[in-house]
Amino acid sequence: MANAAPRLPTDLERRILELTAELYPDCTSTLVLLAHRTYIWLEPYLYRHLALYKPGVRAAFAKAAAAAKPPSFFLLGPRRVDFPLIPPQDEELDALALCTGVQDVMIPSCSPDGPRILATLGMMSIRRMCIPVNELMPQPKPLDGKHLAFRLVSHLDLHDPIHVIEERLPNFLINLPQLTHLALHEIVRSDTLDLILQKCKKLQLLVFLMRDIRDQPDFDRIFQRAVINGRCTIKLAPQRSYRLDAIFVEEESISSYWHIPAALSGRRKRHAIAPASIYYPVLS
Repeated sequence: MANAAPRLPTDLERRILELTAELYPDCTSTLVLLAHRTYIWLEPYLYRHLALYKPGVRAAFAKAAAAAKPPSFFLLGPRRVDFPLIPPQDEELDALALCTGVQDVMIPSCSPDGPRILATLGMMSIRRMCIPVNELMPQPKPLDGKHLAFRLVSHLDLHDPIHVIEERLPNFLINLPQLTHLALHEIVRSDTLDLILQKCKKLQLLVFLMRDIRDQPDFDRIFQRAVINGRCTIKLAPQRSYRLDAIFVEEESISSYWHIPAALSGRRKRHAIAPASIYYPVLS
C-alpha cells in the first residue's frame, strides 16, 4: 500500500528494542506485548534479575526451565540471581546451570549441594558474590581461590562464621586476582588481618558487618592494623542497617555497605565517625 508506514529492517528493530530493554528494564514487560516477535526477542530480558525469594519469580523460573527453552534463552537472560535463605532445590540448580551469563549471585545457603553449586558457578563470569564459601568447599578441603568460580570476583560477601574459615581464609583471598571489596560478618584475628591487608594487593575496602558494633572490644586493634596499610579502608557497620542483597547496590548509594561518605574518604585520619554510630578509619 502506498500510504503504509515505513518499517525498519527487522535486525535494526530488534537491536533497538533489545537496547531499550537493557537500558530501561522497567519497560520490558510492556515491550514484550507489542507483537509476537517482540515477545520472542525480549522474553529473556524479563529474567535479567531473578529474585527467587519472590514466589512468583521462582515459579516462573522453574516453568521456563521445564519448558526446555533453548540455551540461548538462558545465556541472554539472567545476569543476577538471588536465592532465598533456604537451600536451592534440584530443579533450580538444573536451571541455574543453564544461566552461564550470570554476573551477580547471592546464595545464602548452599548445603548440601555446595560442590555442585561451585561447579555451576565456575561456568559463569561472576563479579559480585554473596555466599558461605565453607559450604562450597567444606572442611577439611582448602578454600581454593584459584577455582574458576572466583576468577573475576571483585565484590565478595562471606556469610561464614569466622571460626569455621579463619585458618583457610588468607590463602583463599590472596588467590582472588580481582578482589577489591570484601565483607565479613565477624572481626578476624590480628595475624589474619595482617595477611589480608599485606597480600590482597587490589583490596580497597574491607567491611565488618557486625550484629552490634558497640560491643566489639577490638576497634583499636583493627584500626591500628589498618593504619599500617594505606591502600585499604576498613569499615565497621551494623548488619541490621542493610538488606541481605546490599552487596549489589552501587557504592554511591548510602544503602550500600560499600558506601564511604565523600567527606570522609579524602581525609587522612585514624578515626572518623559517621552518622548512625558507624565507624570508619579512612586511609586514602
